Amino acid sequence: MPAPYESLEKTWDLTPAEVLRLFQQIGHLIGMGQEPTPTLQGSADTLGAALPIDRCVFMLVAEYNDGNPEGESSMEVVAEYRRDSSYERRIGTHYQLTSNPELAHLLQQGKPLPLMDIRTNDSPAIVTSELDRFIAETDSKSVMAFPMVAAEKLIGCMTLHLCTEAQPFPEPVLELGETLAEELAITVGRCRAMQEREAESKVFRDIAAPALILDRGSARIRRVNAAGYKVLAGTRKDLQGLPLLQVIPDGQRVINAGRELSGQQPVASIAGILVGTSDGKPIHMDASVSLLNQDGRDDVLVLLTPSARLKSDSGAEGTEQARLQRAEELANTLTRQLSWERWVRQIICKLHATLDRDTLLQTVVDGFGRALGASRCLIVRTDGPAAPMVTHEYVEPDISPLGLGRTGQFPPVAVSFFKHKVGAIPDLGALEKSEELSQDEFEYFSDNGIRSMAGAPIVSHGIVYGVIIILESGPGRKWAPHELDMLEIAANQTAVALAHSQAYLQLKDQLFNMNLLGNLTQQLTNTLELVSRTGKPDMGEEKVRQSGSSPPLSLRELEVLKLIAGGLANREIAQRLFLTESTVELHASRIRKKLKLKSRTALVKYACDNGLA
Repeated sequence: MPAPYESLEKTWDLTPAEVLRLFQQIGHLIGMGQEPTPTLQGSADTLGAALPIDRCVFMLVAEYNDGNPEGESSMEVVAEYRRDSSYERRIGTHYQLTSNPELAHLLQQGKPLPLMDIRTNDSPAIVTSELDRFIAETDSKSVMAFPMVAAEKLIGCMTLHLCTEAQPFPEPVLELGETLAEELAITVGRCRAMQEREAESKVFRDIAAPALILDRGSARIRRVNAAGYKVLAGTRKDLQGLPLLQVIPDGQRVINAGRELSGQQPVASIAGILVGTSDGKPIHMDASVSLLNQDGRDDVLVLLTPSARLKSDSGAEGTEQARLQRAEELANTLTRQLSWERWVRQIICKLHATLDRDTLLQTVVDGFGRALGASRCLIVRTDGPAAPMVTHEYVEPDISPLGLGRTGQFPPVAVSFFKHKVGAIPDLGALEKSEELSQDEFEYFSDNGIRSMAGAPIVSHGIVYGVIIILESGPGRKWAPHELDMLEIAANQTAVALAHSQAYLQLKDQLFNMNLLGNLTQQLTNTLELVSRTGKPDMGEEKVRQSGSSPPLSLRELEVLKLIAGGLANREIAQRLFLTESTVELHASRIRKKLKLKSRTALVKYACDNGLA
C-alpha cells in the first residue's frame, strides 16, 4: 500500500488570467485533437497542473470504446492524471457505473455529481459495489463527477479526486468542470464521427467483395472493409498497420503488381493467389490491383474475387475485362472520396485552430469554394434581427462578388431551402417553372449567372447561426452524395467553432469587467488609506483637478497619466492595467483633450510640473 498523498500547496482561487489560460490550453487540445484519448489525457494533465486535486479521471461508456469486455453498461478509464506516481493507474479498468438505473439517470442529467454524498447519505438506493470499488481503487476522500453528455446522450464522465482529506469543491470549480465536460463531450463525438468516416468511407464500406488499401512503399495495410475482415482476419481483430505478407501468404505477387502500376497502366490483375486456408484447404482468389491517386500519396486498392480457376473457361476473357473495368472505376471513385475526406479534416482542423469569428467563417467559404471549384460560397447570417445577410463570401477570381452585408437583394427563399437541413438544387430553372421561385428571384439568380446551388444549416445545440450556400454558374450541377455529407459535417463543425468563439468572447468580457472592478476597488482602497493617513487627498492629484480651467481627470485617467510620465509605452500600460492598447490610447487622447495638450511629451512635462511623475 503506497503512502498517503502529501498535502498539496495549491489554492482553489484562480486569477482571471489563470482561468483564461486554462481555457486556452484545453481549447487548443479540443481544436487540434483527432483522437479522443490524447485530447482527454492532455485535458486531465492540464486540470491537474492548475487545480489542487490528486487525481483527474476520464471514462467513456462502452459503445465509444474499442471492445467491451464488461458488457454494454460499463465505463472504461481512458485517461488519468495522478499527482502521486506511486499509486496505480486505472487506465483500461471497466466500472459498471451505468448499470444502476438511478445513478445512470443522475449522470444523464449532465450536472456535477458528488459521488461520496451519493454513496453515504442522499441516495442509498443507488449505492453499488462498482461505485464503492471506483472510490476505493482511486483512494478518494472526495470525488466530484462531471458527466459528459452530447446530443442528450451520456458518452462519458470526468471526475476530480481529493485523496488527503474530504473537502467540498467550490462553486467556481463546479461551473468550470461542467463547462469543460460539455465541450469535451462534443469533442469526443466529433472525433469518433471523423474516425468512422476515415476508417471506412461509404464507397469502401459498401463494397461486397473483400477489399483493402495498401501503402505502396511499405506494403502495410492501411484499411480493410468488412468483407475483407471476414476472409482475412482469422483470429486477429485488427489488420491495419500489418505487413501484407503476414495476412496473405501469396502477398508478394500483389506487392510486385502494385509497385509496377503507373499512370499508363493504373490497374492490374493477378489470378489464383493464396489468401489463406479453411478446414485445412487452401483458399485461392483473384486480385485486381488499382492505383489510388491521392495528392501524391502512394496507395493501391486490392479487390479480391472468387478465383476464375474454379469456373469454366467459357467467358473467362469477358469476365476478366469486366472485373478490371470495375476495379478501375472503383479506384477512381474511392480516390475522389478519400481526397474529399482528407480536405474536410484539414478544414475542420483550421476551424478549431482559431477563436476569431471572422477568420473561421472566411476559412470555411474559401475552403469549400476552392475544393469544390464552385463559383461562389457564402455564409448567410440568419440569427440577427434583419433579413438574411451575407457576411462572408468566396468568388472565383474572374467573377464579381455579390457584396457583403446584403440584406435586401439576396432572396430569402434561397436561404429557407437550407435553413433546416442540408440539400441541393441541381437546376434553378426547375424551381422557376414550378413557381417555387418568383420571377424577380429567378431573375436575380439569372443576372448573377447562378444556375445551381447547395447548402447546409449552421446549427449547434438548437441555435441556428446561419447557412452555408454554394452557388454554381454555368450548366446545372449534379451534387454527389458524399459532397453533401461532407458539407453537413463542415457546417456542424462551423457551428461548434462559432459556439467556442462566442464563449471565448463572453469570457474575455467577464474577465475585463472583473479586472476593471478589481482596479476600481484597489484605487478606492488606496484613496481611503491615503485620506485616513493625511486627512486630505493627494496634493498632486488635487493640483491636476484644480489647475486652471481644465476639467478634472478620472481616477483611471490619472493612473494612465502617471504611467505615461513614468516612461511606459502603451503596450506596457495595457499589460499592467489589464486593458487593450487601443483603450490606453483612447485614455491618453482624452487626457490631452482635457488638458489642451498636443503631444505625449507635453503630458510628461505636465505630470512632472504637477507632482504626478
